[in-house]
Amino acid sequence: MATDSGHVFRLAHHSWGCRQMLRNLDGSRWA
Repeated sequence: MATDSGHVFRLAHHSWGCRQMLRNLDGSRWA
């Protein structure tokens, strides 16, 4: 269970980081 929850947390953190990076790229493109 600990490994599964850790995997889910990594996936959630990775998707959040990708979204933040896309938002930053979008902001710089429209700046």
